[in-house]
Amino acid sequence: MAPCDPGDPASPLVPAGRDHLLRFAPNPPAGIAWDVAELTDGNGDPVGPLDSSDIGPRHWCLMARAIAQAYDSHDGFVILHGTDTMAYTGSALSFLLDNLAKPVVLTGSQRPISAKDGDAAANFGNALAIAGHRATGLPLVPEVVICFGDVLLRANRATKVSTTAARGFDSPNYPRLGRLGGRIDIDRSLVLSPPERAFSAHAILSGTVAVVSLYPGVTGADLGRMLDLDGVDGYVLRSFGSGNAPTDRGVIAAIAGATAAGKVIVNITQCLEGGVEMGLYQAGHGLLEAGVVDGGRLTVEAALAKLTWLLATGSAESARSRMPIPLRGEM
Repeated sequence: MAPCDPGDPASPLVPAGRDHLLRFAPNPPAGIAWDVAELTDGNGDPVGPLDSSDIGPRHWCLMARAIAQAYDSHDGFVILHGTDTMAYTGSALSFLLDNLAKPVVLTGSQRPISAKDGDAAANFGNALAIAGHRATGLPLVPEVVICFGDVLLRANRATKVSTTAARGFDSPNYPRLGRLGGRIDIDRSLVLSPPERAFSAHAILSGTVAVVSLYPGVTGADLGRMLDLDGVDGYVLRSFGSGNAPTDRGVIAAIAGATAAGKVIVNITQCLEGGVEMGLYQAGHGLLEAGVVDGGRLTVEAALAKLTWLLATGSAESARSRMPIPLRGEM
């Protein structure tokens, strides 16, 4: 990011391009050869630079395609990304990149790369070191990760936890893969094992998934309208506590009506830690009977990405059966 008015450091921040990045980028760790490629569309035309608030499924597919095209000629990949939707992108790429055997490291910063004493240069340097593991001697991390502040996190377990702190992301339901600082320490026992099959990438996401949050006072009529959006094939339902919902008959009827109409609804908790245990309380049993899928400890980012990918690559029934199954270390 950079001030929209170069003469006014206090002006609103806008996405910065390749030249601005290279002007302030840190020197890479010794032995790492790297290049910078801008995201392009199917015609080879540049896409962006983009604020992360504008990044969605189309861009996830373009990133997956770009990685696939450069996969054989590179040891690893660093994606520079705004923080607001970084965990969504990281989660999506973890599903789009099948049998990934190389590091894909997302990073960004809480302050612009041009800011004095900012966090961008350190985050970028750490990400390069992890992606360039052959040169740095660090352990191979064959998965999509977020490198930010002093932690390395599995991307589909991560969520943004602060708009200001240097440690802007955390992984409440899974241990941190590594510690960053004066040195980089990676816990090999927590990292996914290299795959035995050949790498491939999915570059198409069809259908739409929406996120709906329950709130005190929600009515069946309100929820029915939310669960009947045109073109939406699935929903991530953010419920209370360990997967609970109002026991009001209208609310349960609205949810049951949506699942009967073929919508896939996945239940996740609104809490930062813990997960869904549908049926543990009577208030959650109604969702189970209404045909809602237990999302376990999925983050909202991972749930959205996983359901979108499953609906794009298979039937609704297949998505229902595969959502509770760990596929990329996401649960």
